[in-house]
Amino acid sequence: MTLLDFHPTDDFAEIEALYSEPAANAESGSVLAKVRLILGAFLSGETDLGLSELTQRTQLKKATVFRLASGMVETGLLEKSNGRFRLSLFMFELGSKVRVQKSLRAISNPFLRALHATTRETVYLSSLRVPMAVCVERLAAEDGQAARWMIGDQMPMHSTAAGKSMLAYLSPDVIEQHFNRSPLPAMTKRTITSPEMLTSSLREVRRTRVAYDREESWPGYSSVAAPIFDSRNNVIGAVSVAGPSSRIKLESIANTVMHTAVGITRRASTQVDLC
Repeated sequence: MTLLDFHPTDDFAEIEALYSEPAANAESGSVLAKVRLILGAFLSGETDLGLSELTQRTQLKKATVFRLASGMVETGLLEKSNGRFRLSLFMFELGSKVRVQKSLRAISNPFLRALHATTRETVYLSSLRVPMAVCVERLAAEDGQAARWMIGDQMPMHSTAAGKSMLAYLSPDVIEQHFNRSPLPAMTKRTITSPEMLTSSLREVRRTRVAYDREESWPGYSSVAAPIFDSRNNVIGAVSVAGPSSRIKLESIANTVMHTAVGITRRASTQVDLC
């Protein structure tokens, strides 16, 4: 599977495969649906639940709940202590990511619409899921000419303007861990594949507060992006504008993109911390 083939639902398909059972012994409903029932049992507010409580709340057979819950412990979705189950730290991290994305979208919306009206090109809001940049909002150009990066899609951070604008403000240890192998994955013939060249590019991003993608993620399309920070100065996202390389004037809109990111950052800093 290539980076372009990745979709967020792939992980859940793997979970379902892990817990699949012969159809003759299965209760009605998919295994994935049963896993969701078990997770949903924790929405009532209790931090930990016993096997009998899970069985009562899911209306599944006790043997089924025990088998699935035990498997969910093995794969890190649940934790078990003294015979009782609770959501794992991994699940809380996922929930935190969803909260960040929803809050960021709500805060950013008026700024993105103003940027879209000014540039008349496709505007993106991205969050980070190292080593990927995730599209969480997209306002398409009026003529429909835009790269095929849709809400929920992910791209390697080193290949996009949005990704590089966020990557520049991550710790050196994180950059070293994920982007120190050569060659880095190439999305086009113009993608930066050298860690040394990437380091130089990120240094320039920190100097100017904007990042560029000149047909590095999609042939024929270029973009400019600027990072968004929370009240603790942690990078939490990026705003970018993209369009056909033949017409978009990246340098002429770079300041507008940067000021948009600054506006979102100021608004985010007045809200409850997003991270």
